[in-house]
Amino acid sequence: MAPVVLENKNGSAMLGRRIHFDRMLNFYVTDLFEGLAAGHYSWQCGICHRFFFMETAHKQLYCSTVNPEYGVPCAYVAKNKLNMPKQKKKDGFGYAIWKKRYDSLRNEKHKTNKNLPSARYDIDVCDKAIELAKRHYEEAQIDFDYAQNQYEQDMVLRNLINEAKAALGKK
Repeated sequence: MAPVVLENKNGSAMLGRRIHFDRMLNFYVTDLFEGLAAGHYSWQCGICHRFFFMETAHKQLYCSTVNPEYGVPCAYVAKNKLNMPKQKKKDGFGYAIWKKRYDSLRNEKHKTNKNLPSARYDIDVCDKAIELAKRHYEEAQIDFDYAQNQYEQDMVLRNLINEAKAALGKK
């Protein structure tokens, strides 16, 4: 292992490391432990029994991949089956993104109500953006293709604000 100075796209220097492996197994073991150090650990799905990597600290019980037997994600299968442990809403897919957007829009609305100089949007734009964020979140819970392909892009704050302004007929 040797330290290396790398250069970013903007020209600033950053410190990295270069590791050489004699065997592929050593690479996989190192990658596994690097992932564990970053908080990504493996977990077994309670429905399909496949292993998946946790990406957040939430206690996700089921994987978000589509189950071939049912054609829907395993979390959806568990939600609709009896006698299955239910996953909390905050641990489900897309909730963290929705909560982050909701909190930022609610904060922006509060700034506007208090006439703070840092407020950037009108109250009606914030209300419409909150409504759109809720609609996108609910659609992601039902339409799995949308959740995998378009949900994160639609939940970007700038896209929500632009969509809200377009719906209200503002620039």
